[in-house]
Amino acid sequence: MLIKSEWPEWLEWLTWEFVQANLDKPWYWQWLGRNENITWNIVQANPDKDWNWHALSENPKMLSYPLAEIERTARRFIAAWRIQRAFKEAYYNPEYKMCRERLVSDFAQMAKDLAR
Repeated sequence: MLIKSEWPEWLEWLTWEFVQANLDKPWYWQWLGRNENITWNIVQANPDKDWNWHALSENPKMLSYPLAEIERTARRFIAAWRIQRAFKEAYYNPEYKMCRERLVSDFAQMAKDLAR
């Protein structure tokens, strides 16, 4: 657990509006999750961001929201991540039928393209 004195000093004044205006920057979401300007509503409205759940749990602003709601949302994100990981594994690992069928189809298409 990081203590507040170890935070970068810019974290204190950083607002969500500033982050939104600069989404093209490589934000370190673990630090942002600790920022007291980040609320649970912001996290819920931005599920595509790489939030760090441990860091969010250290944010005092998160304590004002029902723990069950936060836990339910965290479980949904984790479940989605597991599904994505399993799909990626099945899509790229030739041990899986899905991957083998994709490779056969890709090679057939390449052979057809080369024959033209």
